[in-house]
Amino acid sequence: MPLQKIGILIPTPREARGFIAAMKMQPCDAETYVCRLPGTTVILQVCGIGLNNARRQANRIAGQGIDLLLLAGFCGGLDAGLAVGDLVADNQSSDPRFSGRVAAIAASRNIGFHLGGIQTSPVVLWRAEDKTRLGQESGAIAVDMEGGAVRDVCRMRNVPYCSFRTVSDTARQDLPSAMRHLTAEGKANLRMWIALACNPRDWFRARRLLAAARIAERHLTAALVDWIHE
Repeated sequence: MPLQKIGILIPTPREARGFIAAMKMQPCDAETYVCRLPGTTVILQVCGIGLNNARRQANRIAGQGIDLLLLAGFCGGLDAGLAVGDLVADNQSSDPRFSGRVAAIAASRNIGFHLGGIQTSPVVLWRAEDKTRLGQESGAIAVDMEGGAVRDVCRMRNVPYCSFRTVSDTARQDLPSAMRHLTAEGKANLRMWIALACNPRDWFRARRLLAAARIAERHLTAALVDWIHE
C-alpha cells in the first residue's frame, strides 16, 4: 500500500536545503515544509541538533497522522571503511525493504552504501580517537546526535521508523574543536568564531569539513529525492 503521508526529520537547514529545493517544498513555518505528490504528502521538519530537539520535533510530526517517519541527514563515520558521501542505512529499526531500496538507489548513482548501526552521541565527537573508541565499544559504524530519541518516540507512538545518513566526516578525521559551540540549529555563533580564530589547526579542519559537507549534501539530496519518487 502506498504511503499517504510521510514525515521526514533532518537536523539542520544546511542538510535539508538541497532536498527542499529539489522537491519545490513550500514553507509552513520556519521549521516545516510540505509538498504534495499524487497520492502522497511529504512533510519535512528541520528538527535541530541533539536528543532534546529531536524528541520534541519527532513527537510533533508523529502527531500529524503520518504513515512513516524517516530520519535523514549527515553522520560521522566510526568504521574506517566509510568514505565521505557514503550512504549509511540504520539496521537497528529500519525495515529491510527500505534498506534494500536505499542500497539500490546508491548503486544506481555510484554512491557507497553501508548497512549497520548508527549510534547516537549526546555530544559532538570532534576527535578521531573518540569516534574510533565509540565504534569499538558500540559495534556501530556511524554516529549521529538524534537517532536514539527519534527511535524511542516512534516505538512509543507505534509509528514506523526508518533512518539513513550520508557520511560528512570519516573515522580518522578530526573535526574543528570549535564545533563544540555550535547552536542547536547547527549555526556558528560568536563563541565558535572566537574559538576557531584562536586555533589555526582548526582552519584546515573547517575547510576540509565544508568540502565534505557539500558532497554529503549532494548525495543525501539525490537519495532522498529518488526514494520519495519511488
